[in-house]
Amino acid sequence: MDCSSHDTPTRIRFGGVLRIDSSLLLVVFSGFIPGSNDILLAELFAIYYGITMAKDLGYAEFACYSDSLVCINLINGPIERYHIYVVLIQDIK
Repeated sequence: MDCSSHDTPTRIRFGGVLRIDSSLLLVVFSGFIPGSNDILLAELFAIYYGITMAKDLGYAEFACYSDSLVCINLINGPIERYHIYVVLIQDIK
């Protein structure tokens, strides 16, 4: 999963790939969040969107890979009650 930011108009894009294994492509997804240029939001939302899509496709067990160590630490660590994205982080967990 990955993201990018565009200045005009202000919005962030996210995307990801769902694979059954390293060679079989299942789904490619992308989207954007208008009115923001927060890369952390895009990274977290890409993870959330990918997990939601995998669950909707009926996969109960899966691995999620991200290049954002900050996101991984937020998801695997204790809940930071006053973090700006605490609800999204809880939904991912």
